[in-house]
Parts: sequence; structure tokens; C-alpha cells
Amino acid sequence: MSTADYYYSTITSPTCTSTGTGRYTWKIATYGTFYFDVTLPKTAHSYVDTVTPPTCTAQGYTTHTCSVCGDSYKDAYTNALGHNYSYSVTTAPTTSAAGILTGTCSRCGAQTSVALPKLTTTDYNYTVVTPATCTATGVGRYTWKTTTYGSFSFNVTIPKTAHSYVDTVTPPTCTAQGYTTHTCSVCGDSYRDSYTAALGHAWNGGVVSTPPTETQPGIMLYTCTRCGATKTESIPAIGHVHNYTATVVPPTCTNQGYTLHVCSCGDSYMDNYTDALGHDYGYAVTTTPTTSAGGTLTGTCSRCGGTTTVTLPKLNTTDYTYTEILPATQTATGIGRYTWKTSYYGTFSFDVVIPKLANPNPFVDISPTDPYYNDVLWAYYLQPYQITAGIDETHFGPDNTVTRAQAMTFFWIANGKPEPKTQVNPFKDVKKGKYYYKAVLWAVENGITAGTDETHFSPNKTCLRSEIIGFFYASVGKPGYTISNPYSDVSNSRWYKAASIWAYENGIERGSNGKFYPKTPCSRASTVLYLYRFLTGRELAE
Repeated sequence: MSTADYYYSTITSPTCTSTGTGRYTWKIATYGTFYFDVTLPKTAHSYVDTVTPPTCTAQGYTTHTCSVCGDSYKDAYTNALGHNYSYSVTTAPTTSAAGILTGTCSRCGAQTSVALPKLTTTDYNYTVVTPATCTATGVGRYTWKTTTYGSFSFNVTIPKTAHSYVDTVTPPTCTAQGYTTHTCSVCGDSYRDSYTAALGHAWNGGVVSTPPTETQPGIMLYTCTRCGATKTESIPAIGHVHNYTATVVPPTCTNQGYTLHVCSCGDSYMDNYTDALGHDYGYAVTTTPTTSAGGTLTGTCSRCGGTTTVTLPKLNTTDYTYTEILPATQTATGIGRYTWKTSYYGTFSFDVVIPKLANPNPFVDISPTDPYYNDVLWAYYLQPYQITAGIDETHFGPDNTVTRAQAMTFFWIANGKPEPKTQVNPFKDVKKGKYYYKAVLWAVENGITAGTDETHFSPNKTCLRSEIIGFFYASVGKPGYTISNPYSDVSNSRWYKAASIWAYENGIERGSNGKFYPKTPCSRASTVLYLYRFLTGRELAE
């Protein structure tokens, strides 16, 4: 059928759920009216799309619904989002018990929990935030190594450290007991123990102060050889049987003393023996030692005039302590002093001439107008051990800061590189073979440093003014001072208070504007300047 021969019309329109009817009517009516119906197919659905987004626990999808008949289906599925937890501590862990993290989803509010292990160095990185002292607790920090849930740290209290006691022995006397006083070098706490009994008097053999007669007793006088106390004893009267006359023969350096009793009848006897005195030598230099030959001490006895000789070793840093009294310059010689370490015969020092400097300034970064110029050259030319050769052949690096290891090594070299007597190393961060190893062990052995805590020296930490002045102060036994505190930034509670006042009084450092500036890092220039003032005894200019 075609519309060329028929008229077409729609009788019933089709829908998406039912067919329709179309009608063809023949245009030729000669034979009558004829029409023919045909079936119209169903139309397509008219879908409307609705998107359901995914949630934390359910997948998302798109729903297609026919707006005519309501037919529907789903497709375009997307995965569930999963929870987006943000974690916070609800129960903090301790060193003996675990803790809890609670995670809250930012989208749906759902919660979950995660166990925090108890505080150990296996699960956490441990750092010391504030070191403990003998007067105050410190703060330690455990940071959880697991970062899946975020970064979590927990502070713990570090117990106070043990006191750092310095022992002072008070020996016993004839009448008073001895004891040891333990005084904390940090806080001043002290106590006594190790009591020893009084020695009691050590009486000599005695001398007759009043000889006895036939009828009257005499008096024997005894003197304590330690303290000089005296006591007397009665000597019985001679009686008339013998008429003894007592003569005291005093001891000499080589012969014992005694009392000779001679009777008028000629009979005699001796008693009250006393030990020979021994020689009392006073020593003087008769031949001065040099760096290439030994010398001689002659001892002369003050009682009998006898003499003895002692050999002085040649001048070297093994048998003598060397100090530079006057540094050499380009135009003038200096003075070095060798002090014999053996003090049995007295104190003996020998001065030597330090030659003029051949090259007064090898460095291009310092000049004679710099306040530390002479100090740097002193450190460069110091003999027998050069403190520093600079950071390279032509640069000293005066403004470069020094570490605690470098400062201690400078101090050790300036003291003649003494060999530590012990190999006990209390510090985990001071390894054998490091250039500062012997310097640190020597410093610990001599009470110059106790480290930054019991097991760490912190060699790579920048050395502060308070620390290097503290090294010097400890090396001389932490003496007292006679002036009031000149610094407004040094309070009574600071560990470096005594050291800073001592340094001011002795001309090593006097700060500026009434302040000490204890936390200022030490430069290479200020380090050798301090060493020069401390070791040569030359105070800074007023």
C-alpha cells in the first residue's frame, strides 16, 4: 500500500505498552468504499535518568524510569567511597599500657578504633625534649613510628638525675675525727660520711724540763709531733742512793737522741731515746735543664749542712707542664715556661725563649685591627702543639662557629695533648677513632665535662659561650669568686652562674651592656681569644 493509491489515517496511536491502528482508504470509489486497517508497532520508552551517588558503604548507580509507563532499570554502577576517618587520641598510651585512637568519618560520622602500643623504643622514636637535672624533672617524647593514622607524639616525665657530687676529704687531726664531704656541683646539696677516728697525739720521746733531785721529782715534757700539743710526766726524785744528773742529748740528722744520767758516784745510764731526725733538705737548682740536656738540683740540709743531688730531666712535655707566658710576635721573642711535674723536691719552673714569629699572619681573613688578631697568631704558633692551622692554608674562618667537640679539642691541645689515664667512655655519641675521642675522655677524667646527659656528650652541637666558660671553670676546680653578679641575664638558678662571674672577675669574658649572653654560639675567633686569656693569664683590656 502506498499513499499514491490510498488515503492514510491513524485510527489509534501506538504507545510504549500497546500497538496502534492505521487505515488505508482506496481513492477509487467506482466500485464502492474500501479501506484496510494495519497495526502500528509500540513506540520506544521515554526514560528519565536519576543518579544515586555512592556513600561510604554503598555503591552508586543511575536509575532509568519511563515517564509514560513507569518501566525502569539501573546501570552505571560506581564503587562505595569507603570511610574517610580522621583520628584522635581518646586514651593515651603509657610505658606500661596501650592506648586507643578513635577515627571519625568526615562524611558519615561513623567511628572506628585503633590500638596504640605501649610506649617503647620498638614502636616509637624517642627524643629528649628537656633533659632532667638533679633539681628538676625532664621531658621525653615518644613519636609513633606508624604514620598511617597521622602523626602522634606523647610526652613523658624523665625523673630527676642523680646529684653530681664532688668529694672533699677532711683528714683527721689528733683530737678531731676526719670525714668526706660530698657536694653536688650543680645544686649545692651536700652530706658527710666516711668518718675516720681522731689520730690521737703522737708524743715524741720527751725532754727533761726540770731535772729531779735527791728529794724533789723532776718533770718530763712531751710534745706531739703532729699538732704541737704538750703534756708532762713526773720524774721520781733521785733519792740519796745515787745522785744522778740528767743531760739531754738531742737527736741529729743521723743519730738518735737520748738522756744521759750521771751520778755523783760515777755510775751512769741512758734512756728516753728519740729517733734520728733525718735530713731536712732544701733544694735549689745548680744546673739548669734545657730541651737537649738535663739539669741538677742540690739539696742542703738545714740542720747539718749535708748535701745531696737530684737529676732534673731535660725539658719536655712528658716530665714538665708547658705554658706560654708571653707570646712571641714578629718583632719580639716570647717566653715559655716548663714546670716540673714532680713536686717532691719543691716547685721548679724554667723559662725558655720563644723565637720571633717568622710569618706573623698566614691568614687573609684576619688583620692587625681585629680584636682577636694576636690571639689567633698565638694559637697558630703555639708550641709544642699547634692549636689550629685554620680552615685552610690561607683562611682562619674567625666567624665560623665551633662545635662542642671542636672547642674541647682546642682546649685539650692547648693543655699539651695529655693522654687519658682511663679508657672508660661514658658517652654513646663519642666513638673511638674520632679526632675528639681522647680530648673528651681527658675532660671527663678531670671533671671538666659531664656531657649533656649521662650518656651523651653531643659533639656536633654548637658550643655556647656558657659551655666553653664552664669548661674553663671546671678545669681549675670550680673556685669561688669575690664580686657580686654583674650580669642581668644570669639568674641564681642557672648552672653557669658561678662560671660566668668567675670569668668576669678573672678578665676572661665580661659581656656587654651588663649581659653575659650565655646562649650566643662560640665562633672560632672567640674560642682562641678565651683560650689565650685563660691559659696565659692575660686579662681583657678594661
